[in-house]
Amino acid sequence: MYEFQGWFRLAETLDQVDGGGLAAKLGELGPAIAQFGRISSSAKLYFADTLPCVRITGHPNRVRRDPGGETDVDEFLAELILLLPGSWGMLYERSNDGGDEISTTAGANSFRVRVLSQGTLTMHADPFLSPCVPVIEDA
Repeated sequence: MYEFQGWFRLAETLDQVDGGGLAAKLGELGPAIAQFGRISSSAKLYFADTLPCVRITGHPNRVRRDPGGETDVDEFLAELILLLPGSWGMLYERSNDGGDEISTTAGANSFRVRVLSQGTLTMHADPFLSPCVPVIEDA
């Protein structure tokens, strides 16, 4: 099982000022949002007090990769960074498949956190919900 939950505040520039192209960029992101919900996952654009945000979530059976090795999450985040480099937020993900990239980088029984800030995506071990057993689940 692979699961992920993420939220991102969308911004055209690092200074968080709408340079006049934000609406068009949100329109360009629309197809990526619509395509994202193909298999046990979804993406939703919403506005929090007029500020554009997107939430992505999913629980597919396993991490699915395209022929180039990218996941839907990888492709979506790359498109988001390209179109809206001032965006920021985080994505929590874990996989119990063992031997996959998430289990390898975060450790078995742990979440990995992807943090988006200033157009850069970094990966971190989760200090709050990991290890999943016993922090959030019984053994």
